[in-house]
Amino acid sequence: LIDVYGPDITFGYDISCTHLVTVLQSSIGEKAKQSRLRFFVEAFHGYAHNRRCQIHYHPCFLTSAGLEDFETCEWIFSQENQCAHLFQHGSAFHRHLTLDWFYQTWDPDHHTVLGDYLFQNYRKALKIIRTEGATVTALLQMLNLMTDDLLKFQRDEEEFFERLEREPMVDEKAYEYLDVLKLLDKVWCVGPGFLTKKRVFISRQGRACSE
Repeated sequence: LIDVYGPDITFGYDISCTHLVTVLQSSIGEKAKQSRLRFFVEAFHGYAHNRRCQIHYHPCFLTSAGLEDFETCEWIFSQENQCAHLFQHGSAFHRHLTLDWFYQTWDPDHHTVLGDYLFQNYRKALKIIRTEGATVTALLQMLNLMTDDLLKFQRDEEEFFERLEREPMVDEKAYEYLDVLKLLDKVWCVGPGFLTKKRVFISRQGRACSE
């Protein structure tokens, strides 16, 4: 793909955060660096990754992704699922026949509406700039900030997670306290026809346990 399309190619992949390391250590690693090959985690799957990963790979936080969510396969699979009722009780032959028909018609249909798709995305981008851009500008003025400050905040967050080796103790204790509250809320539970009460105690590690 680099030889065909040239530099500045972006890929969306569920595990781009780890796959990038594999690519850079492979035989095409140097070519990938020189051509500025970029990897993104898809927008839908990206929220299952930790915050540190999202900052570097989620399209929502990177300006070079535009409106692309990198979920093309998910969109296709979603439409493909609509064929299920056509061969739910059919043979393997009819299932394959239906799916083959789906992909033969899906491709030319989407090429036909590609121009409208690009036009609608262009209109959507202009609307975002017009509406949300004005909101951001107003907030910057109210908070006495500049646009460069937003980039600085992002860099500060990146540096924070780069230095972070473990969760802050205050956060760990807060989550443990929340676990205790949840367990205490379940002290009274409904048994087979009667109410039963569980004994709750706190372990030496500060975790809630029950008997």
